[in-house]
Amino acid sequence: MSTGAIIMFLFGAIVLWGGSAYFLHKTLKNNKE
Repeated sequence: MSTGAIIMFLFGAIVLWGGSAYFLHKTLKNNKE
């Protein structure tokens, strides 16, 4: 794999994990209130 492909893969994984973590935090916060 080329460096560009690895960077794109890592960037995509970070975006997915960040989005899911943000969504999970948001739902947990809404359920507590």
